[in-house]
Amino acid sequence: LRTMATRKGARREGIATCEWTVTTVRCGKRRRVDERTAAAGSALRTEHLPKPEAPAEGATGDCSTAKVIPVIRWWADAAGRAAPDRGARMLEGLLGIPIDQFETDHLFQAPLIRILSETERAAALSDLNHPVHMLRMTDIDRLLRRQDPVPTRFLDDVDVTKWCGGQRVALQHGRGFAKADRVWKAFEEDGFSVRLVHPQQWHSPLYELCSCLQEYFGNVVTCSSYLTPAETQGFGPHYDDAEIFVVQLLGRKRWRLYARPDADTSPRTLAVTPLNDEDLGDVVADFVLQPGDVVYFPRGMAHQAVALDGDNSAGTVEPSLHLTFSTYRRHTWFDLLSRVPHAADTISRSEKVPGPLHNDLPLDLLSRSTVGHPDAAWERHGGDVTAALRGLGATEKAMKQVRVAVKRGLNVAIDEYAKQFLTDALPPLGTPADPLSAPPTVAQISKVRLRYRLSAWLVNNEPATHTQWLGDWANPADLGEPEPELVLHVATLNSKLYSPDPTGVEKPPPPLFEVLPELAHAVVTLLEDEKQAWVSVSALPCHKSAQNDLQTLLGLLVQYHVLELKK
Repeated sequence: LRTMATRKGARREGIATCEWTVTTVRCGKRRRVDERTAAAGSALRTEHLPKPEAPAEGATGDCSTAKVIPVIRWWADAAGRAAPDRGARMLEGLLGIPIDQFETDHLFQAPLIRILSETERAAALSDLNHPVHMLRMTDIDRLLRRQDPVPTRFLDDVDVTKWCGGQRVALQHGRGFAKADRVWKAFEEDGFSVRLVHPQQWHSPLYELCSCLQEYFGNVVTCSSYLTPAETQGFGPHYDDAEIFVVQLLGRKRWRLYARPDADTSPRTLAVTPLNDEDLGDVVADFVLQPGDVVYFPRGMAHQAVALDGDNSAGTVEPSLHLTFSTYRRHTWFDLLSRVPHAADTISRSEKVPGPLHNDLPLDLLSRSTVGHPDAAWERHGGDVTAALRGLGATEKAMKQVRVAVKRGLNVAIDEYAKQFLTDALPPLGTPADPLSAPPTVAQISKVRLRYRLSAWLVNNEPATHTQWLGDWANPADLGEPEPELVLHVATLNSKLYSPDPTGVEKPPPPLFEVLPELAHAVVTLLEDEKQAWVSVSALPCHKSAQNDLQTLLGLLVQYHVLELKK
């Protein structure tokens, strides 16, 4: 169900109230179900909004029966509050190097292997809020025995497999409900590895880390856990269409990273690609991970891992347990430009053409709004786009047409990317589970700020106005026909459930909010503030005739946790 708050005609007809239309969407078809007229500042109907189980910042949630639950505070500032750059802070804490150094020397380029010293490892193991404690054997057992909202399922929630004689052997072929006792028997007696798929849906520490990291990458971050018996291998050599981060939690595992022999002739694939031993290139790195160690390697790097004999202090053999966090799936120039109107067909035919078309998109792709900035995307990314298009292999005439189409339609493609991201994203860490019961009163002297980075995106759905600037919409009296159709997409009420919903119900889209053109400049100002600083409402760019409308909209966005109101 989708709820759209739409102000209809109050400005044009001189009505002193706001009329809100509650609209639901079923299977992509919009149908009006209710229409109410209420005084400005009244509550929207919210009974059809999704109600995720997002914990408050620092909350432990119901993630484990253990006494102490990891709460990774790396995202906080000195006062313990969520920092605007909390995603970067989280990644710095995980990798142990400054984020600038990581971006310069490793991201999208080369592996980073962080092996802890014995002193560092001892400190990590004694700190029960360190990520090394994010997932334990008791947590895995609880997740295997989960019954709500549906029992744990093979393939969707758990994969039980082993690599034997150069072949992958699975405990279960196809889908079906997983019985925990059967899984543990296969693990303990038959050497099968147990992989939990997307446990961030059910386990709060993993949700916490994934949610923070998605704010840094501007892309969905997911995870899987791998529990492997000592001296066995769960998966054969392969490479992934994702940036990969591995955190070792228990035992020891030997990793080998390989150069891809076909890296210069074959574009990066859109799926996991298994490899035979004879297909592997030279060994780039050979190392052993122990608890607390972390490794990053870029998309397309071939790898395989074998659990070693990990004797613990009690003299028993430990299995290996590690977490893999992945992001940037289908996040290349090819994936973005394939959405450009009048250029998609030509670009799609070049999927198998190697070169810069398959390079990763920049981290700042969604850092600036496209609405009211007709040339902004091209000014910032035109050089990369031009380089990406050189390898299309199309005729000169076709290339010229593509360049013209891309320059005109790059904003549209970025908008589509942003909407997909906000639909798929986890709810921002710290988002209350429900909207406020009513929008608070916002006055001219009030101060507001964006609550979470990359949690909202403004889109103009009227193509005829894509070349107009924010300043063109400042005065309502100057608006011509057609007017911009501005809609704010938000992720603050998203569900933690990874699509598709395990209950078989289609994942509900996030709520949408229509924004009057004369309010766009104020909204964009708040969305683009990377420091998320407090701003006085009176200081926001807005025509005096639209001040009341602005205050009403800001109150609504505070109600739905897009903005924060200073008390």
